[in-house]
Amino acid sequence: MYLKNMTMSQFNSVKEEIKGVIIPIGSTEAHGPHCPYGTDFLIPEELSNRLAKDRNDVLIAPTINYGASWNLG
Repeated sequence: MYLKNMTMSQFNSVKEEIKGVIIPIGSTEAHGPHCPYGTDFLIPEELSNRLAKDRNDVLIAPTINYGASWNLG
């Protein structure tokens, strides 16, 4: 279950069933011309999806993105 997609009513109806919360964390930085800036937070998001797959008792919180890389070169 993704908190970012839930309304307050939906959250209130399932909050008693939640046994754990996954918080994906990653940075935003350059990886050269072959990878997107989001590589370091896209990977934790996908890992979170796989960990919570087919689970109705785990909530995935919004991803915390941090850092910046302005490598233009």
